[in-house]
Amino acid sequence: MPPEFRLKFAWPLPDMKDGVPWTYVVRSSLIVPIVGTLSKMWLCWLNKTRIHNGETYDYWVNSRPSDQPLITVSNHYSCLDDPLIYGTLPWHSLLSYSRMRWSLAAHDIVFTRRITSWFFASGKCVPVVRGIGVHQRAIDFCTNRLREGSWVHVFPEGKVNDKHNELRLKWGVGRMIYDCWALHRKPFENPSTSNGGTSASTSISDKLRGTSPSDDTTVLVVSSNANTTNTRNHNHEINGVSVVSNSLEKEESDGATRNCGSAFNAALRRRVLENSVNDSDCRLGRVSANSGSNDCNGALNNDADDVILNGRSSRCSRNNNREEDSRDVRNCRENMEWDSALPGKVPVILPLYHVGMDSVLPNVYPYRPKIGQKVTILVGEPLDMKPILARIDHQNKDPVEARKIITDCIQVELRKLRSRAEELHRAYLNS
Repeated sequence: MPPEFRLKFAWPLPDMKDGVPWTYVVRSSLIVPIVGTLSKMWLCWLNKTRIHNGETYDYWVNSRPSDQPLITVSNHYSCLDDPLIYGTLPWHSLLSYSRMRWSLAAHDIVFTRRITSWFFASGKCVPVVRGIGVHQRAIDFCTNRLREGSWVHVFPEGKVNDKHNELRLKWGVGRMIYDCWALHRKPFENPSTSNGGTSASTSISDKLRGTSPSDDTTVLVVSSNANTTNTRNHNHEINGVSVVSNSLEKEESDGATRNCGSAFNAALRRRVLENSVNDSDCRLGRVSANSGSNDCNGALNNDADDVILNGRSSRCSRNNNREEDSRDVRNCRENMEWDSALPGKVPVILPLYHVGMDSVLPNVYPYRPKIGQKVTILVGEPLDMKPILARIDHQNKDPVEARKIITDCIQVELRKLRSRAEELHRAYLNS
């Protein structure tokens, strides 16, 4: 391997197969709060930051189940995106070693000296070697952390995008998601259903290939505000950060009903119609993160239907039209069966898009941070990739194709988020 593709020093992170060494916990517990405090001071006190849909960000970082892996993805406009983008989180997140993310960082930029290698590794940064592909130690390390239920942040553009071009995303994030799922394959056991079905064991492939995915089988996206209908344009401030609740359009009135089979909320269903992605491979929808407990036995026979996803339930009101209602309930059952068929924990993907971070640290010499700048951060609705993985398995895709399909779906979501974030930032600058 050419020298430029090698780490200058030894791998800076400990082997965590048997748990995290106490020495690493001590040093990381020192560095993480320092960096977190400086990030919040610079982003929220010395500059003006407005975060949209911030409750979703807070929920998935701080309140998700302990074994639920989380991947956040965002654009990369400035060298200070990491760690400033975390400055909007509450103090208890910034001061906690265990809650803070793992993040991929370029080996030839931040791991060039012994002291910086020690510092960034202590801050939970993982040295990734750009240019050698997805099969490398950094991706393996992050995949292992995801299987433990940790949070990993990725800049899938692979570099600082100072020209703000629409870059093709790197496939490392796709490999992490696919491997985190594929390495946990196990026999499928069909639970008893409300109509008296009996349990039966079969392989996942047999289960998924036995019934072809319907057009309404969707990749589900997670909304932490799925039960909220009248909080649009609710502005408030948390820890010096201007927070706009429910800034993403949720066209839902008091009398509106939710389409359970089409990802629980028809107004929030997304169709992937971009040339780089086959629509039959990638469909996006919503999953509620705040919809109550897991007591939905026999729910399909009640006035409202609960669908379990990742150990949480999502309530779906029935449609007033009986014919449509019957179809929606069938689709609810379909989604429940597909969800149960998938093995292990699949990472929830939380897309973020920020605008204005490169005004805080310009990408031109002399690279001096500025104050008094305005920054907009838009948090998207989190993606649950289970139906995409089910479709990949059903279609017998190889790992390379799988990584491309997964990455393309994330790319589509980030590009959709970009136009909305830029619109919100223009309005913020003019306010």
